[in-house]
Amino acid sequence: MTHQSPNAAEEAIKLVLDQAEVLADGWYAA
Repeated sequence: MTHQSPNAAEEAIKLVLDQAEVLADGWYAA
């Protein structure tokens, strides 16, 4: 990527947090 905007970083963080929530749900469900 040539230029990274703060928005892109925020989107990436959101994706990671969403994934963490999904993984947590899986752990609790197990």
